Amino acid sequence: MSLLYSGLTFLNFDDTYLLQNKLHSYSHEDIDFSHLEHANLYCETPSLKRIKRELYRRKQRGITFIGSGNYHYVSYLLLKEIDEPFSLILFDHHTDMNLKEENEHTLISCGSWVSFALQNNQKLKKVIIIGPSSLTIHSNDYSCVEVFPIDTTYEVSTHTILSHIHTDTIYVSIDKDVLDSKVTITNWDQGHMKLSTLVNYPPLSISYELTPSGGFSVHRYF
Repeated sequence: MSLLYSGLTFLNFDDTYLLQNKLHSYSHEDIDFSHLEHANLYCETPSLKRIKRELYRRKQRGITFIGSGNYHYVSYLLLKEIDEPFSLILFDHHTDMNLKEENEHTLISCGSWVSFALQNNQKLKKVIIIGPSSLTIHSNDYSCVEVFPIDTTYEVSTHTILSHIHTDTIYVSIDKDVLDSKVTITNWDQGHMKLSTLVNYPPLSISYELTPSGGFSVHRYF
């Protein structure tokens, strides 16, 4: 079990990683978006197209560090790179499905990218969201979406997660606001998950921290 692709890529939208010396000690590829306009929280179409072009050129496609969760919508583009049926496992304190109807004028955002993916990516067969508070869960009109809230110390079992996955390929996305504020601090309201709980979830606990995966992205590495 391994990644479909290898390597690390850091996307610089907001200088999140400039002081992350340990991260930079690993071989990686940097893509600079620090001067990109109209891309914070919501992303206008020209900016989204530029991000897509730069991602297409990169060689390190294994794990992508995106930076602040304000840019979580980049995962929508990363999902588009998978050319076979896959499941998305999202660790997040929010569902990122705050979109009822999409039209040509609707901007993708950090809070709606999962909805965009469900409506526009035919390869996406299953979405499993782990970590939202019950207060952040909105109505779910998709039968292919399973949401497992975590309000206190409740943990979703490995068996439960795997029982919902019927694809060979998995994409894992982690927003660090799923973690308790005692573990890390983010710029959004946070969940209650322990770090030990997160790293022991499949597919994080197999083969270092990666397993049958089409991609892997991490957000808010502070």
